[in-house]
Amino acid sequence: MKSLFYLISTTLLLFTGCSTDKTGIFDLYSQAGKSITMIDYATDPQYRDPVNITDARIHGDRLELTVQFSGGCKEHRFFLYGWRGFSKSKPVQADIFLSHNANNDSCEALLTGNVQFDLTPLKELYWQTYSDNGPILLRIYAPGMDRIFYPLPAYLLQ
Repeated sequence: MKSLFYLISTTLLLFTGCSTDKTGIFDLYSQAGKSITMIDYATDPQYRDPVNITDARIHGDRLELTVQFSGGCKEHRFFLYGWRGFSKSKPVQADIFLSHNANNDSCEALLTGNVQFDLTPLKELYWQTYSDNGPILLRIYAPGMDRIFYPLPAYLLQ
């Protein structure tokens, strides 16, 4: 009886497991060149699948985030939104939201990758509002994280 249970369990796992086609899963750099989209505070980013930010680096006008998320069967997409307006602190702070579309991926592998975004629209909005060269501290939010990413990355305007 026990061996029949194991046989049925193994068979079910084989037929209901995740697809082995991983095309596009780890190639998060294919989204390189995407820009931050500036939105109003009342606008809610469309995709809110959980994602964890483990590192954030700024290279010139490019923000690179190291992200972790569960999946493994479908392609994941990431979008970056910035709310219009800045906090009146020194230095100025901007609220940024990383949006994650997991495409209903039901697999549970822990995946890690890097996503990159051009911050030029944020810089242009800053220059329309202020006459100096910053910096801007980025308060980065992501669905599934219970706090903003810390330490706040400093975007040095050039």
